[in-house]
Amino acid sequence: MTGTTARTAAGGQLFAQLADLLAPQGVGDASALVILEPSGKDVADGGAGTPAAAEALADLANTVPAAAATFFDTGGTYDDLWDFVLRSARPTGPGGDAARVTLAHLVNDNRADFELMARARLGSAGDLYHPVLAEPADWLSEDGWTSASFRVGGDDPDPTPAPAPGVQVPHEFPGLEWRLIAAREDVQPQRLWQEPELAAADRIQMEAFDSPDRVVDVTAKVAPAATDTPSGVELSFQYRVIGLQRPWLRAHLCRLGGWAIPGLPAGGLSNGMSEGNPGILPVLTTRMLVVRNLVVKAHWNDADRARAASAETIALGPFTLAGAANGDGSELTRPAPQIVAWLAAVLPVCPPPGEVKDADAPASLGRVVSRGPLTVRSDHTIKAATVGSLNAGQTVALVCKAQGDAVGGNTVWYRLGQDPQGWATARYIKNLGPVPPCPAP
Repeated sequence: MTGTTARTAAGGQLFAQLADLLAPQGVGDASALVILEPSGKDVADGGAGTPAAAEALADLANTVPAAAATFFDTGGTYDDLWDFVLRSARPTGPGGDAARVTLAHLVNDNRADFELMARARLGSAGDLYHPVLAEPADWLSEDGWTSASFRVGGDDPDPTPAPAPGVQVPHEFPGLEWRLIAAREDVQPQRLWQEPELAAADRIQMEAFDSPDRVVDVTAKVAPAATDTPSGVELSFQYRVIGLQRPWLRAHLCRLGGWAIPGLPAGGLSNGMSEGNPGILPVLTTRMLVVRNLVVKAHWNDADRARAASAETIALGPFTLAGAANGDGSELTRPAPQIVAWLAAVLPVCPPPGEVKDADAPASLGRVVSRGPLTVRSDHTIKAATVGSLNAGQTVALVCKAQGDAVGGNTVWYRLGQDPQGWATARYIKNLGPVPPCPAP
């Protein structure tokens, strides 16, 4: 067996073992993905039931991942995107139609819950978040942990579990590989987005990698030679599977027909596919796998022994090794709890396919990039009446654009396709696609 084949086999075996822990009985007829972390996320107990613990869990579970076998941050958050859906959903059926009434009730009830369940962050009353409920609620207590151990790679790995019903098997498995932090001077800032309608000085927003969580996305991958030895890699740990619920997000809206979002095509949230799903809300994380007292043992060669001992090594596969003890050069131990994998439900085609009125033809989405609330006006002038505001970071539907009063040197204004109905300056909205010009009055 070649080194590449062995590493691929070890990655597939590890993926199957972790998937079996996350969903041993499957998920029925639904479609679900197992998503491995590129480097386990550390968790800390702020005290079960405390505001600090609730806020920390919400932050952990709020990131929207791509539909893939490895966790990739899409840049969206569940509460921000669901706020956009609830503000923007428009019925397409005739007035008085029973389906239209059902849709209106669902959206209005969900909107009320969404607003009612918002919580103020500690130390920042103006910054809100939406809680995520964990099952069990005391998920970091000393009780309830289960022990697991298995071998992957080598000539005689432990038996690979068969896929559980409803859990999708990816075409490519994440490899069992070291991840190393590149030298900081070698890590270049990344271009996050470009706004062609901003002034040249503001056109490119840059973000440097200031934490290992961001650095790991651009680090080199080095395959361990240990996966080519007869003994393979032995893994043991304690684990808990934590259920996640978001009572403010009623995803069954995606199973209803008769509605659309101006500025977003059918399937723009999710096309219903477990692979090749470019939607902005393709999956909904429903469980997470937390491990502690991790022990990784193998007959490393000299190069891998050096990597295991190096302060630059951040992970092996989905397990973070930051701060791990390396006693005899063959065994790595890390007692701290970390999230290593997620189970995610693939959302059906959403918004549903169907006819969209010409006036509601898909245009584009945008994201508010102001530091505070952005004023929405009745017309595209700075003297027009205020009709509402948009939150910083909010995703919005953009129907069309027109020239108006200059704001910060930018004369473009967007007409919004959602509540509040009105206009907002393009100076503080990043368009995520081309926006057509508004028809002449």
